[in-house]
Amino acid sequence: MHPLDLYIVYVKGREHSKFRPVLVFAFNDEVVALYPITTSHDNKSDRVKALHFMINDWKEAGLKKISYVDVANRLWVKRRMLDNKEPIGKLSNKDAGEFLKFALRMKRTTKDI
Repeated sequence: MHPLDLYIVYVKGREHSKFRPVLVFAFNDEVVALYPITTSHDNKSDRVKALHFMINDWKEAGLKKISYVDVANRLWVKRRMLDNKEPIGKLSNKDAGEFLKFALRMKRTTKDI
């Protein structure tokens, strides 16, 4: 497992739960911080859209269509949930650099990220 790898995990939601791609942001021996990846962007409010990072090289990342990292909804899971799984892909070097800048900007402007 490496930062900015993408995996498919089962995510429990408020209204429904489903398997979805996630981005590994950070981890230690026990837990992993993940950001969910979504394709629902255009129908969201401007406030929500501002918290979405567009993955430009989505095919290279192992995704099936244009997708966004949702930095407003960080998840924490036990590391053992991912230890035996293979990543579906990872962010390209270009997307990785842009995402880290984006996440840093969001951290400065949003307390919860």
